[in-house]
Amino acid sequence: MSYTDVTPYVAAQIATQALREAGLLDSDVEIAPQSMYGNKTISRYGTSRRDGGDGIMFVGDSFKEWLDAQLEGRQGGTRTRVNLKALMAEYGEDAPETDEAGQADEVSESDEQPVDDGDAEVSDLERQLAASQAAIDGAIEDALPETAGAEAE
Repeated sequence: MSYTDVTPYVAAQIATQALREAGLLDSDVEIAPQSMYGNKTISRYGTSRRDGGDGIMFVGDSFKEWLDAQLEGRQGGTRTRVNLKALMAEYGEDAPETDEAGQADEVSESDEQPVDDGDAEVSDLERQLAASQAAIDGAIEDALPETAGAEAE
């Protein structure tokens, strides 16, 4: 069977739903679309809109293979969980909230983001992350060449 090609945004929605249906993803967690754009394990084609193209598309069969591997890995336990409280204590930082067993997703996993329901308090870690992202965004903007003035000339 050949699967329909999808955008990274739609792939994130499909992955979130599939992992939730399998009981592998809590209802307040979703696969962030941004992480799918950076996923280099899924075959893709097209040119980003930022570069003047029509957009990036994932090859449907490749995305399905990735999704099946995610489901199998999470169900089979090949994806491990680490004790963030212990790691944060080791590195001298306050530990974020974790589940009852004191476990949290791998630190290196960046594809899962909490759903913002507007009611949750923002933790210090989230504020630090936002500040770091703002600094990165500012550095990227500073590094990009000025185009507005060049167009007027």
